[in-house]
Amino acid sequence: AVNEFVIEENLSSPNPISDPQSPEMMVESLYSSVINAIDSRRMQDTNICGKEDSGDHASLNVQLEKCRAVAQDSHFSIQTIKEDLCHFRTFVQKEQCDFSNSLKCTAVEIRNIIEKVKYSLEITLNEKHQKELQSLKSEYEGKLDALTKESEENENKIKKLKGDLVCLEEVLQNKDNEFALVKHEKEAVICLQNEKDQKLLEMENIMHSQNCEIKELKQSREVVLEDLRKLHVENDERIQLLRAELQCLEQSHLKELEDTLHVRHTQEFEKVMTDHRISLEKLKKENQQRIDQIEESHATVIQEKEQQLQELKLKVSDLSDMRCKLEVELALKEAETDEIKILLEESRAQQKESLKSLLEQETENLRTEISNLNQKIQDNNENYQVGLAELRTLMTIEKDQCISELISRHEEESNMLKAELNKVTSLHHQAFEIEKKLKREIVELQSKLDSELSALEKQKDEKITQQEEKYEAIIQKLEKDKEKCVLSWEQDREQLIQKLNCEKEEAIQAALKEFKLEREAVEKELLEKVKHLENQIAKSPAIESTREDSSSLVAELQEKLQEEKAKFLEQLEEQEKRKNEEMQNVRTSLIAEQQTNFNTVLTREKMRKENIINDLSDKLKSTMQQQARDKDLIESLSEDRARLLEGKEKT
Repeated sequence: AVNEFVIEENLSSPNPISDPQSPEMMVESLYSSVINAIDSRRMQDTNICGKEDSGDHASLNVQLEKCRAVAQDSHFSIQTIKEDLCHFRTFVQKEQCDFSNSLKCTAVEIRNIIEKVKYSLEITLNEKHQKELQSLKSEYEGKLDALTKESEENENKIKKLKGDLVCLEEVLQNKDNEFALVKHEKEAVICLQNEKDQKLLEMENIMHSQNCEIKELKQSREVVLEDLRKLHVENDERIQLLRAELQCLEQSHLKELEDTLHVRHTQEFEKVMTDHRISLEKLKKENQQRIDQIEESHATVIQEKEQQLQELKLKVSDLSDMRCKLEVELALKEAETDEIKILLEESRAQQKESLKSLLEQETENLRTEISNLNQKIQDNNENYQVGLAELRTLMTIEKDQCISELISRHEEESNMLKAELNKVTSLHHQAFEIEKKLKREIVELQSKLDSELSALEKQKDEKITQQEEKYEAIIQKLEKDKEKCVLSWEQDREQLIQKLNCEKEEAIQAALKEFKLEREAVEKELLEKVKHLENQIAKSPAIESTREDSSSLVAELQEKLQEEKAKFLEQLEEQEKRKNEEMQNVRTSLIAEQQTNFNTVLTREKMRKENIINDLSDKLKSTMQQQARDKDLIESLSEDRARLLEGKEKT
C-alpha cells in the first residue's frame, strides 16, 4: 500500500524536484529505506523458513530424537520473532506517524505548488489574453483609423464632386441665362429682319412691276422708233415728189418770181437762221440743264449709296463692339467662376474641419465603447479572481480537513481535487466563452463596418452614375445649344447677304428708273421738236434749204443723243461694277468676321467640354482606385481576422 501510494504520488506530481536536500527528496529517501528494510526482512524470513525445512527433513531422516531440541529452539526463535515483530510494530507505528506527518507536509507543499502553478498559469493566461486584446485593439484601432481616414478622403472627394457639380450647375445656369438673353436678342433681331424681309418683298414686287413697265416702255419705244423711221422714209418720198413738182413750177415761174423770191428768200433765210440759232441755243441750254439735273441726281444717288455703305460699316462696327462686349462679359463671368471656385474651396475646407470634428467624436464614441468593453473584461477578470480566491479559501479549509483525515479520506480528497479541477476548467471555459463572445462582438463590429463600407461604396457608385448621367445630359444640351448657335449664325449670315443683295438691286433699279425717266423725257422733247420741224417743213414746202438744214440738225441731235446715251450707260456700268466690288468686299469681310467669331466660340466651347470631360475622367479614375484600395483593405482585414481565429482555435 505504501509503495502504491508513493507511486501514485510520484505519478501525480508533474514537476519532480531534483534537490536532494529538499523535504520531498528526504521523504522519498525515507520511503525507499523503509521499503528496503521491509524487503530485507521478508528475505530473511524466507531464508530462515527454508533452512528450518531443510533441518527438519535432515533431522527426520537422521535423528528423530533431536526434534524436541529443535522444537524448543524453534519455540525460542518464534518468541524472539514475536518480540521482533512487536518491536517492528512499534517501529512501523512510529514510521506510520512520521509518514503521515510527512505526507501531510508533502500534501501541503504539493497544494502550495499547485496553487503557485495555478496562479502562474492564471497570470500567464491573463497576460497573454491582455496582450492579445491589446494587439487586437491596436490592430483594429489602426484599421479603424485607416478606414476613418479613407472615409474622410472619400467624403472629401464626394464633397469635392458635389462642389464641382454645384459649380457646373451654376455655370450651366449662367449659360442658360446667357442663352436666354441671346435668344431674346435673336428674337428681336429676327423680328426686325422679318419686317425688313417684308419691306424687301414689297420692294421686290414694286421692282418687278417697274421692270415689267420698263419692258413695255422699251417695246413701245422700239415701235415708236420704227414709226419714226417709216415717217422719215415717207417724208423723203414726199420731199422728192414735192421737189419734182416744185422744179416744174419753178421752171414755169422762175422768171416771174426770181426777184420776189430772191428778196423773200433772203428775208426768210435770215429769219430761219435767226430762229435756228435761237432754237439751237435753247436746245443747248435745255440739254445742259438736263445734264446738270442728271448729274445732280446721280450725285445724290451716289451720296445715298455712300451713306448706306457708311451705315453698313457702322453696323459692322456695332457688331464688333457687341463681340468685344460679349468677350468682356465672358471674361467677367470667368472671373466670377474663379471667385466661386475659391469660395467653394473655402467651404470644402470648412466641411473638412466639420468632418474631422465628427470623426473625432465618432472615434471618441468608439473609444468609450472599447473602454466599456475593457471594463467588462476587467469585471469578468475580477469575478474570476474572486472565484479563485473563494476556491483558495475552500482549498485551505479542505487542506485542514485533509491533514486531520489524510489516510482515511485520501480518495475523497482526490475526488474533491478533481471537482475543483473541473471547476477551474469550467471557469477557464467560461473565460474562453467570454473571449469568444468578445470575438463575436468584434466580428459583428467588423461586419457592421463592412456593411457600412459596402453601403458607402454603393452610394458612391450610385452618385457617380447619377453624376455621369447629369454630365451626359449637360453635354447633350451644350451640343444642342451649339448646333442652334451654328444654325442661327448661318441664318444671320444668309439674311445679311440677302439684305445686301436686295439693297444693291434696289439701288440699281432706282438708277435705271431715273435713267429711263430722263431718257423718256428727252425722247419726248426730241419728238416734239421733230414734229414741230415737220410742221414747219409742211408749212413751207417750197424752201428746200430749210428742209435740208432741219434734217441735218435732226441727224446731229440724234448723234449727240446717242453719244450721251453711250456715255451715260458706260458711267452706269462703271458705277455698278464699283458697287458690286464694294458689296463683295463687305460680304467677304462680314463672312470672315462671322467665321472668326464662330470659330472662337466653338474652340472655347470645345475646350470647356474637354476640360469637363477630363475632370470627370480623372474623378472616375480616382474613385475606381479608391474602390480598389477599399477592396484590398477589406480583403486584408478578412485575412487577418481568419488568421486570428485560426491562432485562437489552435491555442
